[in-house]
Amino acid sequence: SIALPSAPLLTGAPNFRDLGGYTIVDDKRIRPGLIYRSESLAELTDQDLSTVASLGIRLICYLRSSHERRQFPSRWPERPPATTPHLDISADLRAGHEAMGRALLDTIEAGATQAMPPSYRQFPAAFARRLAPLLDRLLASDGLSLVSHCAAGKDRTGFVAAILLIALDVSWAQVLEDYLLTAKHWHGPGSEAVLRQVPHALFGDSPPADIPPPLLIVEEQYLATAFEAITSQYASIEAHLERTAGLDAKRRAASRDALFE
Repeated sequence: SIALPSAPLLTGAPNFRDLGGYTIVDDKRIRPGLIYRSESLAELTDQDLSTVASLGIRLICYLRSSHERRQFPSRWPERPPATTPHLDISADLRAGHEAMGRALLDTIEAGATQAMPPSYRQFPAAFARRLAPLLDRLLASDGLSLVSHCAAGKDRTGFVAAILLIALDVSWAQVLEDYLLTAKHWHGPGSEAVLRQVPHALFGDSPPADIPPPLLIVEEQYLATAFEAITSQYASIEAHLERTAGLDAKRRAASRDALFE
């Protein structure tokens, strides 16, 4: 386990956090200050801009659609300059997202959580074509700090963070711990502003007036569904990583050497 900060690092993005500190079997740990994950960066305060400037982040991996980026443009300091590849998977998820949206709106609250796993089940296939360039950037960043983010920092970003941690041989218990931390970070006015953006990721220009509750929570079942989809198609998650991202044992070992202390 890693210690949860007593307060969010960023007021306007309370789910922004460092993946540093997670360990593998020989007690090596991911070096802090290298890999961050976040929700939308559109609500950063001036103080937040000073904070992120001090982190030296040089790569921002956008997991949002072009619509989300136009609707909620990120705030980010001009220096240090950051590269911003757009890894939009909305086209790959659109049919499933529309089906999930209908299910969320058509079901009663008690049963609506059943509409989320089908969307997660699509993540491995939706990310497959982008997994190689994404992990290449994350794992071969030459020591440069980076952040990946979506709207809420829980679904798309949660899956990418989980894939990355597993690629580095972090245990499933720690992967799940990191995923569920979102529930502890979402609180206060900073979270409320960010959460208003969530329906746009799913419903586009015409989100419902009330956000369906399942969109605002994280459940172990959600993330587990994504990885069950992987193991149902491949012999193992490692085989999936090698096939879709070219991450064989040698490259994964090199990545650990670069990112662990």
